[in-house]
Amino acid sequence: MLKDANPFFGGSDKITLAEVLTGPFVIRLLTLSKAGIYPSKLSSCIAERGPNFWKWAETVTAHPSVTSIFNEEKIIASAKARIAKARGS
Repeated sequence: MLKDANPFFGGSDKITLAEVLTGPFVIRLLTLSKAGIYPSKLSSCIAERGPNFWKWAETVTAHPSVTSIFNEEKIIASAKARIAKARGS
């Protein structure tokens, strides 16, 4: 899957509805993995097992349409707070 992404879904050179709908999920996946909230090996496993997805995900998460509405610090802090609350800390 996504082997025809060039760089976006379906070989498009412009961001598509597929990226618009999945961009927030993908950027959180990569960011929270990098921040150690999700397993740190997640990114390397994705890159190894799904190189087409990884290349596409990196392109999607670098696009201004996705990054302009993503407050990385706030998302990380919020995720950490939710985890602490769930653990009763």
